[in-house]
Amino acid sequence: MLGIYQFKTDCGKDGDIESTFIVQDTLIEWAIGKTVYGEFFGKHDETKFELTKEMFELKTTNPETIRIIEDLKILPTGHYIFDYIVIKCPKCKKQIYADGYFFNDKKDEQAYKQSGTCAKCENL
Repeated sequence: MLGIYQFKTDCGKDGDIESTFIVQDTLIEWAIGKTVYGEFFGKHDETKFELTKEMFELKTTNPETIRIIEDLKILPTGHYIFDYIVIKCPKCKKQIYADGYFFNDKKDEQAYKQSGTCAKCENL
């Protein structure tokens, strides 16, 4: 189900990471437990953490509200956290997903969905 979600996490002395966006609930479910890595607070100030369910708060699923927000183009705000998720192949440790896309065209994406590995390791 499509909804407006608010994301928030406390990064200690560096501050908080906050954002609001419109996504399907299946994307939230997929992201839980994934590692996030980025320079949220400036160059060379790297932050790494694991996404938890508590970091996401559903604000509304009202279709009319979502339509108005989409028409006004006021979301997303802040960091779109899904662009900072990093997935590595559990076998070879090759980074296969980061910056919001799968590497190696569609091969790694298909392999990850089928076997949970990169395309190279799937064929071993």
